[in-house]
Amino acid sequence: FRLANTIYTQKYYFLLRSQSHNQSKHFLKMAAEALDMALIIGRSAPINYEESCILKASMIQSQSFDNPNEINKTFNEGLTICQRALMLLPDPTPVTINGSIQQLYRYKAQQLIDQNKNSEASVLLNKAKDTLKQLIMDYSGHEMNYVEMVATLKTLTDLKINNNESPEDLYSCLLYTSD
Repeated sequence: FRLANTIYTQKYYFLLRSQSHNQSKHFLKMAAEALDMALIIGRSAPINYEESCILKASMIQSQSFDNPNEINKTFNEGLTICQRALMLLPDPTPVTINGSIQQLYRYKAQQLIDQNKNSEASVLLNKAKDTLKQLIMDYSGHEMNYVEMVATLKTLTDLKINNNESPEDLYSCLLYTSD
């Protein structure tokens, strides 16, 4: 089932890059179904939880564009699965898990911003920021961390400015990205 997940996920990303978003969603769903089966059969295999955590982050990103009603379910499932992966995997935790957790927080926060629930969004964006700070300290040099950090900080800064708050405290986070 993990092999099926890998194949479906790769097909999803291929179609997504070739601007076939509607076709790609079908493969993302098939990848999720394959991983659900892998989790049922291999409950104690940490890799299944890690891959499911990564997939949930991809799903929430996809849903933010075309199915926002599913974001709550994916967010809750994703956090649960990612936390399970963190418990099962030995230290150091793979970059992909914390990166996925950050994505879950960020896309859920964006949904809350769109619903004018800025204080709730701010809490999630701060969690995303803290997750990325830890990730950058633990795994300096991993390029995706810096991109995600800047995206999270930009969203959080915009939110603070919209709320007439000072974003100055966020600028210290940029020190983590200046190496």
